[in-house]
This record gives sequence, structure tokens and C-alpha cells, in this order.
Amino acid sequence: MTLSSYAPNLSGTGGSIKVYLNGQLIGVWNGLDTTGTPVPNGFYHFVLEEHDQSGNIVILARDAYIATNGDQPAVLLAALPNVAHTGDTIQFYASFAGISADGQSTIKIYSVAGEWIKTLTFANGKTSWDTTNNSLQQVASGIYLVVLDGVDPTSSQKVHKIIKVMVLH
Repeated sequence: MTLSSYAPNLSGTGGSIKVYLNGQLIGVWNGLDTTGTPVPNGFYHFVLEEHDQSGNIVILARDAYIATNGDQPAVLLAALPNVAHTGDTIQFYASFAGISADGQSTIKIYSVAGEWIKTLTFANGKTSWDTTNNSLQQVASGIYLVVLDGVDPTSSQKVHKIIKVMVLH
């Protein structure tokens, strides 16, 4: 399953995202809730569940950022999931005024005590953390600070943003 990028309407409010399975369009979501109101800006989790005649279930999931009101935050940094468990991988998404972070932008992960854990580099606005440190050892349960050191592609200005994630074992 793949998702198109969110395509805002020309009016500046609302838009759509296309869902593909094996390269074929299978659906379009208009960014509206059940009452017909545009959903708030944010990350949304798309799940496709298939049940075959044998009783087997296949679940495919993807995440996408939706900006239905046309406003793009100056700096967006998000982690999914925000609370990770043993074996989880945390996906980080970053953008500057709607433009995806690139290889000039990094994430540095620190313990709350300030110990440097790992550095990750972005590609197409995404990077991921397998909850290991630079020695590839699993980190302890706790809260970690995620520091975005980026370069805004429109202004070439350095940008910093910090969020927290939690790892539980």
C-alpha cells in the first residue's frame, strides 16, 4: 500500500490523499470527518485490512501528514509512535513550511540526563530509530529528547526543534 502526498484544494481549505494497492488506485480520502468538516492538521494513520476466504488477515498501514486548513507550520517534527515498546521502530517526520527535510537535517537523540544516544539523517522528510544507541545496544526504558538540527530550504536558516519520545520495555 502506498499513499500519495496530500493534495490541498486550490481554495486553500481541504484536499485529498490517494490510496494505492499494488500500484492501482483503490480509494481517495477527502480529508473530511464524518460530519463533512476538514480534519485538523496532523499525522493520520491509514490501515488497509484484507480478509481472505481462508480466514487469514493481512494488515497494511501507512502514515501521512494532512494539512486541511492550508496552514503549514514553520517547523514540523513528529514521532510515530511517540511511545515505543521493545521491537518498535520510531518514525520521525520533519518539514519546514511544508517542504520535507533533507540530508542537511539531522536528529540527535539524548537521554534526559543529556547523554548523546544516536544521530539520524533525513531523506525525503523521514528517518527512523530502532531504539538502539550508537553501539547498536537497546536503550533503557525512559524518556528521550529528540533534537532536530535542520536547514530551512527556503531561507537557508538553521532551525532547531525538540520533542520527547518514550521507550518502554
